[in-house]
Amino acid sequence: MDPAEWQARLDEYGQTLVMPPRGDFETADVIPIDGPEAKSWALHYRLWTAEEGKADLGIELTVRYRGGDEIEIDVDDLRVA
Repeated sequence: MDPAEWQARLDEYGQTLVMPPRGDFETADVIPIDGPEAKSWALHYRLWTAEEGKADLGIELTVRYRGGDEIEIDVDDLRVA
């Protein structure tokens, strides 16, 4: 997703994103991706809003470890569960 798509989806959802409680990132679904590339994972995480708490809005990412301090993160989708 490009930044304009990201913003359009958030505007469409109509809620205010907030930081999740400490430790909640551990509830993310993380799935290793097999392949010849660097270590990669598919990640799904339900976001938090001021209005709902843990929302039905989730983000899907692909995370790739490129070595050293290099990590690449792609936002694949932002959707209502």
